[in-house]
Amino acid sequence: TSTKVALNETLFGAWRIPPGEYHYWAFVSARKDEAEQRIVLLESFLRALGIRFDTKGSTIKLRDQPRGFKVFACNISTVSGFRCIGYSADELAKWNVEGVNPSAEVCASLNAMTVTHPGSKRLLISSPMGLTDYHATRFDQGDTDDQMTAFAPSWVANAGGISEADTRIAE
Repeated sequence: TSTKVALNETLFGAWRIPPGEYHYWAFVSARKDEAEQRIVLLESFLRALGIRFDTKGSTIKLRDQPRGFKVFACNISTVSGFRCIGYSADELAKWNVEGVNPSAEVCASLNAMTVTHPGSKRLLISSPMGLTDYHATRFDQGDTDDQMTAFAPSWVANAGGISEADTRIAE
């Protein structure tokens, strides 16, 4: 779902991008190799849609629009320096850099990178890990003027694939 939201926002969002610049949808995960799985999926979607693009490492650039996609590990020093049209923070409750969860700081940097794009989507996606981390506190705020929350147990989010009983047996 996150990849489809990113694709829609990147291709069809009414983003004003100054001449000579590229702006990106950012995917951030605990590990860069995990985030790079989005590149493969995006490439397949773009091919199916007939959208021309180039991939270099962990970046996709659209050929006919000054937009693209970038993937990162959850590190504050890497998530800086470019303009974002939105982002997906995947499993942010589980992020760990030298024993610390940097999700609040990484998301603050990502938020700053979206400042020139009012209304940009910011997806905070995670299974819960605690009651006081950044993801938990944002989720506890519930729906507000600035955010919409959603909750789905694995057997609901993956309807037809697994059952509640399956998850309880595995646990």
